[in-house]
Amino acid sequence: MDKNTQKMFAVGLIMFGGLMILSNFLDISFGKVTWALIIIFAGVVLITRPDIFRSEGVQFKLIGDFDLDESWTVEDYTLRAFITDIDLDLEFAEFPEGETNINISCFIGDITITKPNDVGLRIRTNSFLTDSKVRGSKGEIFFSGLNYQSEGYEEAAKKLDVQLNGFVIEINA
Repeated sequence: MDKNTQKMFAVGLIMFGGLMILSNFLDISFGKVTWALIIIFAGVVLITRPDIFRSEGVQFKLIGDFDLDESWTVEDYTLRAFITDIDLDLEFAEFPEGETNINISCFIGDITITKPNDVGLRIRTNSFLTDSKVRGSKGEIFFSGLNYQSEGYEEAAKKLDVQLNGFVIEINA
């Protein structure tokens, strides 16, 4: 997880814990106010768009699709979303020499990656549940991450390193 994601997660945990304590003291049903507070928080985030969503090279959507399927020069990139479907069709993209990093953070994500054969691929996930179909190998991973590295990755002149953080992630590559 990058620092901004960790900070957002930490603030959420603190608010959640504080709300639980407050509900005990005020004899309020925690379940009844939780969803209202989540919706209010999401509205405030959408209105204010904190700096973590406005960084250079970072795209954010609360709910939506990211389709990167055109001819472009691949560079370090960060995508953040709550619920998303991401299609990284990089067959016609130009890769620079060396390693390029793509970081994806989402609560629920369906990610598809297509790349040229001459580009090495590394995929790392941190999630509660990962459903993966990577180069003919299928798997479901609970409470752990997927660590995939294509054959010849270390020796490849062009490399793509994809880091996925989320609660539920489906990855096809």
